[in-house]
Amino acid sequence: MQSERWSEDADPFGSQVDTIAKVPGIDVLFVGPFDLGNNIGHPILTGTMHDELKKAIAKIQRAAKENGKYTGIYATSGDQAREFADQGFNMVCGVLEQAVTGSKANPTFTSRYLS
Repeated sequence: MQSERWSEDADPFGSQVDTIAKVPGIDVLFVGPFDLGNNIGHPILTGTMHDELKKAIAKIQRAAKENGKYTGIYATSGDQAREFADQGFNMVCGVLEQAVTGSKANPTFTSRYLS
């Protein structure tokens, strides 16, 4: 069954993000871009994120920040990890490219950005 596509204008999940971010005892909002993309109808199929997925991630980041929560996200490369860190994510977890795409992983990822 295909899920509805999310758009910032329709925003069927946006109010839920704000509600979740306000729950006492929840300290971190963690984003799995592949899962989120699938759930909002904008899956990552070619290795690039749809603009609506980027907006959804930004909305999660804003809701967390406005409610004093930390944020975490998965990244598939060192460059993407740096981009997410620059956007203010508190924790960026590297996912080996091999695990996601079956190709060879970049061994410089951990030494370049996580040391």
